[in-house]
Amino acid sequence: MAEQKTLVTVKPVKVSEIVRKGMAIYEQLKSQLEREHWGKYVVIDPDSGDYEVAPTRTEALLKIRRRHPEKVFFSRRIGFLEKKRW
Repeated sequence: MAEQKTLVTVKPVKVSEIVRKGMAIYEQLKSQLEREHWGKYVVIDPDSGDYEVAPTRTEALLKIRRRHPEKVFFSRRIGFLEKKRW
């Protein structure tokens, strides 16, 4: 008997909407994230607000993907898009 394959349907997303929602959540978490995790990476699920922090973007993505396997995420390095810190 032939093996059945399951197709995953992913709804279309607008990158601008992912960025807008992700940045809004980052701004809410900003003071805590920058105080405790400066220089690490945060990956955010823009729909639920769930997020993961890790030393690398890949580590954070793998952790959050376990909880949300079919989602599209927003990510950034914590603290590095703003003014210099010295």
